[in-house]
Amino acid sequence: MLIGLNTSSIAGKDMLEQIEWISSNGFDTVEIECCPSPSYANGVWARKISKKSLGKLKKATGGFRKVSFHAPYHFFDVNLISPNPLIRKISVEEIVCVMDLANELSGGIITVHSGLRNFGITDAEVDKYLEESLSVINSEARKRKIDIGVEVADYFLCPKRFEVIENLKLTNVGITLDIGHLCFPQKELSSQPGFTQYGSIENVIKRYASKIVHVHLHDFDFSRNKDHLPLGAGNLNIKSIIAALQDINYTAAVLMEFSIEVPLAGIIAGRKYLAAL
Repeated sequence: MLIGLNTSSIAGKDMLEQIEWISSNGFDTVEIECCPSPSYANGVWARKISKKSLGKLKKATGGFRKVSFHAPYHFFDVNLISPNPLIRKISVEEIVCVMDLANELSGGIITVHSGLRNFGITDAEVDKYLEESLSVINSEARKRKIDIGVEVADYFLCPKRFEVIENLKLTNVGITLDIGHLCFPQKELSSQPGFTQYGSIENVIKRYASKIVHVHLHDFDFSRNKDHLPLGAGNLNIKSIIAALQDINYTAAVLMEFSIEVPLAGIIAGRKYLAAL
């Protein structure tokens, strides 16, 4: 499998500097943050990128084995399950713009979020909105020969809900399995972690083996419900999780995604640890 890093993991650098650092420190792949919100000031806005900036990105990413992308989400008002059809429409359009950017950079997987569920919206309504949004996204992805990964986030913090995506039988939409996000306590599970629906993280991996197209990896501290920690700083058995991915013959990217509080030395240590497994 390929070892990569999301650009948003690195503080104090602009996008090109982030990419250069990732490349120079031996990563196989990079994930470009495309959420241009104040929380990610260096994120690329795919809809508005200039030809000059695009050229610089092409040059900067040319040496990686793979390039992936993280589409904008609720920090930039993107919501695929909004009850407002106009919000859903423009949210899909934003993701299609990321697809076009990915094509320009010969990129691969695009990670998307479902968006946050509004108060009073039922599961059945959410599933309906998801089907509408993801069907369009799937169609556009097929045209561009790109795969989409719906992340363990927002509506999908309870992984059993990924059965909805399975049932839609979309050719180019799978799962971005965010390992740390599987650990957040869920009210509907009596405040147990989301993965407990299947007993363990390793069982979630086995259950959705055929749909996992991308992986985000970071450690998690259950005492603080804190994610995006450097490997070894939390409670997860990273070695067992990687072994579970190997058992399903997963060969795509494992993308580390850390808080900007993680020092660069911690990022490098994480890459070396994964490379040794």
